Amino acid sequence: MVWTGEGTIDYVMIGLCAVCLPINLLFLAMLIKYRDRSPLNSSFFHLCMHLTIADSIMMLFSNLVFKFPMYGWFPAQILWDNKHGLLPKVPVVGVWYFSHAQAFGIIALALNRFTASWWPIKHREFWWTQSHMNIALLLQWLLPIAIVAPMFFADFTLTSNNATGGILFVAESMDFHRV
Repeated sequence: MVWTGEGTIDYVMIGLCAVCLPINLLFLAMLIKYRDRSPLNSSFFHLCMHLTIADSIMMLFSNLVFKFPMYGWFPAQILWDNKHGLLPKVPVVGVWYFSHAQAFGIIALALNRFTASWWPIKHREFWWTQSHMNIALLLQWLLPIAIVAPMFFADFTLTSNNATGGILFVAESMDFHRV
């Protein structure tokens, strides 16, 4: 399945991802290399590191399984033509998982900044504790699994989106919401 519509916006988005991904990876490398130095050893930058990982994986994943196959740059039949089994669910579940990991990372960063501005003393006591950081990071990466797990029980149909010229994954049954 190769999409044949006008793709100016898609090309711009792919170009922006091509620019942003190396910047994200450079930022991540800097955070890892200098993580023992102040101020990069703070809880804020530790949370930033995990959010950068989620952002980078989301950029790669969404381009590989959605954008590139639309233009024939990646074999779409591997993911889209097989309607049964786990493989066709990978694009939907993967994008949902990584978008939720990003959202939980943003929430953790927002809570970190909120406590830093409103309760600076409590912020230092709470966020600089390794066990609290581990809990925040575990929630960022494990809660999305609980959210997307029911999608493995759904069957999806591939439908073209007439409004955008792209594709939609539509659940054949909404029973997976009841799991």
